[in-house]
Amino acid sequence: MSDPDGRLVRRLDEYLGGLTRLLAEPFVMAHRVAPASRLVATTAGVFVLSPHADQVREAAVATRLGLADHLSWVPFVDGLVVVDGDGDHPGLAGLGDRRERHQRSTPPLVPVDLVPRVLTEGHAVDATTLRRIDRVLRTGALRPAWSPGLPGAGTGNGDTAPAPDTGTTVPTVDLVDGTDVTHA
Repeated sequence: MSDPDGRLVRRLDEYLGGLTRLLAEPFVMAHRVAPASRLVATTAGVFVLSPHADQVREAAVATRLGLADHLSWVPFVDGLVVVDGDGDHPGLAGLGDRRERHQRSTPPLVPVDLVPRVLTEGHAVDATTLRRIDRVLRTGALRPAWSPGLPGAGTGNGDTAPAPDTGTTVPTVDLVDGTDVTHA
């Protein structure tokens, strides 16, 4: 496991929770518990995010194939390995150095604090496709199975219920420059 204490997944969920309050356009969020992964679809694209490098590419490919069973046009589903900081990541142990990982087509590494920028910049998926992806997720028809929304936080697609108050501050990110503008 590349996130044995779940710290990276919790940070990812905090950023995604903050992002749901900022996104005006349609979006879809879903999660899987084992391995801890998040599926996020915005106008910037469709992404599988996980700190588990050994499984993220497989999950992205399987999700795209599953969507192809239900949609006439399927966007690419990018698998991204969420890392802490500079890309030194325990889940990449045994996969070689950066050059070897690139040659093996290891999924791209994204520092957790840059996830909001990745999910919001660009325009590759239209609102109609996002609504179709949401419908497939909500009916439970997508294989592999994803649960709508973030764990304990609602169903995604803009109607996410507020997360329970855990006494922690959820990061709010300025989508223009990616800086943390959290207010307590």
